[in-house]
Amino acid sequence: MEGLMRRFASQGLGRLNKQLISHTAARTSPMIHRNISVGILRENYDKWERRTPLSPNHVKELIENCGETLDNVYVQPASHRIFPDSQYEAMGATLREDLSDADILLGVKRVRREEDLIPNKTYMFFSHVIKGQPENMGLLQSILDKNIQLFDYEAIATDITDSTGKLKKQRLVAFGKYAGIAGMIDTFQCLGRRLLASGFSTSFLNCSQSYVYYDLKDAQRAVKAMGERISKDGLPMGLEPLVFAFTGTGNVTNGALEIFQLLPHKMITIEEAKNIKSKP
Repeated sequence: MEGLMRRFASQGLGRLNKQLISHTAARTSPMIHRNISVGILRENYDKWERRTPLSPNHVKELIENCGETLDNVYVQPASHRIFPDSQYEAMGATLREDLSDADILLGVKRVRREEDLIPNKTYMFFSHVIKGQPENMGLLQSILDKNIQLFDYEAIATDITDSTGKLKKQRLVAFGKYAGIAGMIDTFQCLGRRLLASGFSTSFLNCSQSYVYYDLKDAQRAVKAMGERISKDGLPMGLEPLVFAFTGTGNVTNGALEIFQLLPHKMITIEEAKNIKSKP
């Protein structure tokens, strides 16, 4: 869903734009005597990944704000990226397969193969190593062996004071509203298939995965139409009432609720839900 993914890219990783500008300026102090180049990696960790760490507008902002301290912005060509290569070129970026001339390389997810990591570079992506995830220890070892400086989005945080006066860390890059929107749409699609496997045909089968829709409005129209069919036809005997539980209060939950509330529904408390399920 193009428009939704554009917002997701802008809301999430695009927030690093100002930090990246500051980092670029710091790396180009008079003591270094050279400019810095930025490279945008082609996402290849899984075939469904269409996101990008910086949109074409972010590239334009980098070029305009950094001036002479930014030598170039290189973009690895990608036919599956949500933004076409031509938009990056129009904003001043250079398309290039080989990113070895870039000093800072940005991605969304980790690279698929450790051998693709370029030694002595600075990388920024979600590495999923800071909790000691065993499946990514090979990646971490390669980063160390190749003298790579890694900025893991998950570890980029600022100091805040909570209500008790205790100092704590707050992440600057995290899932937001549009992650909840996309997740709720995908949940409907998966639920339709799961119910069909259990012998129930429902209108949830008519919901596509979020990446299929052109933009958010297109997805909202589809969910509303699905809700209208549910209102008209109901759900199969044995499924009613169908209860959804939302346990969070953050941005992701709010995004999920925004989509869920397009369906016919009634909000109830946990105690009411227990009573409903206990009825014969």
